Amino acid sequence: MDNKLDVDLKFPIQTKDSATISKITMSRPTFSDMKIASKEKDVTEHKIMKNLLSNIATLLPAEVDELDPVDYDFIAKSLESWLLTDVKVDKGKSMNRSVTIDLKFPIQHASKTYSSVEIKRPKMGQIEQSEQEDNELGQSAKLLQLCSGLSKEVINKMEFGTDFKKSAEYLKVFMMARR
Repeated sequence: MDNKLDVDLKFPIQTKDSATISKITMSRPTFSDMKIASKEKDVTEHKIMKNLLSNIATLLPAEVDELDPVDYDFIAKSLESWLLTDVKVDKGKSMNRSVTIDLKFPIQHASKTYSSVEIKRPKMGQIEQSEQEDNELGQSAKLLQLCSGLSKEVINKMEFGTDFKKSAEYLKVFMMARR
């Protein structure tokens, strides 16, 4: 996977100095970049993105604010593709909004067999709701329940070492970005 990504802006931005920015080069974000971007109190998703882009794309925060929503959306999807190895981004095309994980150990519950689980990307409210749980394991289970639609009983039957862990790994990226 590349460590740099050049993004040609569909809608170039103007700097304070009247220079035109039509291309942005982003570096692959590190865990440190993610921590720095989200360390402020009461940080919003937009503020995290603004801080992150200021670090990895050498844009000033004011320049991030000037990005057109089309360019902003593509940049956000590009960042997600770096963080989620199961998700691919093709320039100009939409990204998967969920992953399907095949369960190594199918689950029998209420006359139904679960052999896979589809997990949708969590919304900020779902992440916040999961953070009400007492510990990281409980938070992961709650977020999995909210994003997959699986009942608590089904999740409790998941094999921990493979099936639950694989599902939780996908969701962990979003939880870490929130912190």
